[in-house]
Amino acid sequence: MKYRYFVGNSHHTIHYKFLKSVLGGEYVHHNVDTDTNDSFPEVLAEDGEDVIWFFSNWFLLLHPLLKGKQVFTEHGLSFKPSLNLDRVACLNKYFDMVFSSGVSQRDYMLKAGVDKIKIKEVGYTTLFEIPDIPVKHNHVLFSVVHFGDWNEYDNILKILQKLDTEIQGFLTIHPAMHDEKKKDLLNICKTKPNVTFIESQEELLKASSFCECIVGGSSSVCTSFWYLKKPVILIRGRQGRNPFFGWFRVKRKVNHPLFSKIIDESTKLSSWRKFSPKCLKNARIAPSAQEIFFPWNFNRKITVEKIKHYAKQLEM
Repeated sequence: MKYRYFVGNSHHTIHYKFLKSVLGGEYVHHNVDTDTNDSFPEVLAEDGEDVIWFFSNWFLLLHPLLKGKQVFTEHGLSFKPSLNLDRVACLNKYFDMVFSSGVSQRDYMLKAGVDKIKIKEVGYTTLFEIPDIPVKHNHVLFSVVHFGDWNEYDNILKILQKLDTEIQGFLTIHPAMHDEKKKDLLNICKTKPNVTFIESQEELLKASSFCECIVGGSSSVCTSFWYLKKPVILIRGRQGRNPFFGWFRVKRKVNHPLFSKIIDESTKLSSWRKFSPKCLKNARIAPSAQEIFFPWNFNRKITVEKIKHYAKQLEM
């Protein structure tokens, strides 16, 4: 059998890296931002009944066209459900397996109606790509996503503008962020010597290793810090009229009991004014955050065995 990994966005490549190192195979690129998405000639040229395809996202017009088997590999692990009726129907009809990245994603899949038999608890394999770099004092990663669920953008923007010179800040933004917001953040990186923009997934993994803390909302970037047992400072913006119910509203939006526990255990900010070197020094590690991972996600050997086991099933 031949293994092929569909790359629709360049930042998805890193999420296949561990799988590819175990199973071999080739990347197949189709830029969903610039290439046409109603025909896939470069993909179909690689297809056949002897091919096993791996996807880290949905491409609803492509999946019915393929002859090979299909595996969905989640390209992150957080508390952001991304399923709708079309995606669930696609997974159940066209995919042979779903390689679940962790507890929250598995729970969202089951709740949405994905066939339980298809779900295989593999783990978030991108975490194995984090390099071993000593932690640097007062080095902080700031993570801004393009979703507006927590309205944290303005607070993070202000923190970076006012960032204390004692702190070395590193900024990562989601590739799909709106250009205007992206422009404002990049301007800060150009003008402040202690704020560095993270330009690649490889640089992001390095920063996850040497930064002692992260400030952000719920995203897979924060998950790396939970994995390494580092503090995650959760930050939000305004949530409704009554400021005293802000974190309650965040819990209700996320709607996962584990995340409610993590919020209670974590250092939280609702205003940029509260961030300081003292806040960083006192940032707490959330013990419950370890529960988002399958136990074997901390054991490379067991994870490799699981991947090979499921690959043999696909080859039958």
